[in-house]
Amino acid sequence: MTSTELRDLVEKQLGRLWEEWSREHPHLAAAIDRVRLIESTVERLRDDPQFQQAVARAAADNTRLDAVEGVVGLIEGLISRVLRV
Repeated sequence: MTSTELRDLVEKQLGRLWEEWSREHPHLAAAIDRVRLIESTVERLRDDPQFQQAVARAAADNTRLDAVEGVVGLIEGLISRVLRV
């Protein structure tokens, strides 16, 4: 996961939660710099072993998915050739 992708994901999640939280804590919300909060969260995630493991598992899952898609493509190609006969 690139830094930009992670930053976008953090920003999206913060956006989903910020509105309700800021209504409950208006003074804190006014004092917090959202850009710095996003950057801080990205840095903390990059250093978090659980996050690193989750990203590694996701990458492995994507590799498996790519392999399965390749197999499906081979099967489709074989079926197409058989049906042409």
